[in-house]
Amino acid sequence: MKGHENLVPITERTKDERRKICSNGGIQSGKARRRKKTIKAILSTMMTMRIADIQDEGIRDTFMKAAGSEDGNVTIAEAVAGGMLAQSIRGDSRMVAVLLKLLGEDPELKIKQKEHRLKVKQSQKEEAVTEYRDDGLEKALHESVGKVWEDEETE
Repeated sequence: MKGHENLVPITERTKDERRKICSNGGIQSGKARRRKKTIKAILSTMMTMRIADIQDEGIRDTFMKAAGSEDGNVTIAEAVAGGMLAQSIRGDSRMVAVLLKLLGEDPELKIKQKEHRLKVKQSQKEEAVTEYRDDGLEKALHESVGKVWEDEETE
């Protein structure tokens, strides 16, 4: 493949080179995690914001139009939920699946939960059966006691 001639596998690098490469990877991974955390915090805050409170007039008008709100007196989360419902009603099967998951009505999840309950019941039944297993000791004891009593009576 063109462009791969100058690549050196990590196994053929010195210990210091490998350490530096791994260190750089760890630093970049930390930066990516912090960026994702920041974006999540921003989105979480924005979801509770009312559309009318958005400062930028262009964005506010776009959101109001998309939400079908004239006064913007709905939160972004409410507008998103309404949009999801509208898409579901129009027949978007992917949106139906997302809504079912959000509502805890996901068929795959229900199947997994049912399988788990069945496994728990099965293991409980197996435990109940294995609590008492007759290994023949009880019968042997009765027979030996009977023989001892017979021997005592004949003496």
